[in-house]
Amino acid sequence: MMEVSITEARDDLAELLNRAAYGKERLVLTRHGKKLVAVIPFEDLQALEALEDRRDIQKADAARRESEGQPRVAWKQVKAELGLTKKKAKKPASGRSPAGGPARRSTPRAGRPRPGR
Repeated sequence: MMEVSITEARDDLAELLNRAAYGKERLVLTRHGKKLVAVIPFEDLQALEALEDRRDIQKADAARRESEGQPRVAWKQVKAELGLTKKKAKKPASGRSPAGGPARRSTPRAGRPRPGR
């Protein structure tokens, strides 16, 4: 794996990207000798994401097996405990929208043409 400083990478970005894309090289960009990011071929990224997906599925399967036989909790209860329930918005009595502006009329005003007609 080739290490390249960010300063060098600025000067040769197109060449470095081509080396990764077409030469299938992996590059590590550094700043003051510290490794910051990697430039890898897209196929390597796809393979990495597929591995992550497989690991996530395995963890979910293990969690499901572990929870078998355990009492279930209603989704409504979970949302309430986490503070995720939506409170019903009160309709303004003043003819104003919740945002503070005038409320929209359900019918157009008389004498004004409607758009598109």
